[in-house]
Amino acid sequence: MAPELCGKNLPLVIDNTRFLILSWIQIPNLGLHIFSLICRRLLGEWADRYNTTPVLIETFVEPPRHVGTVYQASGWVNVGTTRGHAHYDRYKQYDKLQKPSG
Repeated sequence: MAPELCGKNLPLVIDNTRFLILSWIQIPNLGLHIFSLICRRLLGEWADRYNTTPVLIETFVEPPRHVGTVYQASGWVNVGTTRGHAHYDRYKQYDKLQKPSG
């Protein structure tokens, strides 16, 4: 996809950067309940605040540390593995990029 088109459509994408339920919190279906509440409110509030209607919500799972069970149970679709995003760690070193799947 052309970079210009990606940039143009970027306001239509919501990025869910973090979702964590700590292991000692034992409430059945908590993640599903939270996602249900978020999705019910998100589109309207996003449109009110940013004057645009999003068409996609994306997130990233860090395998093998996490498997994305809550996303799978909530009906999210796995569209593949990215090449990753290089960023500095706490020692100011670049993280290694993941290889694309397939």
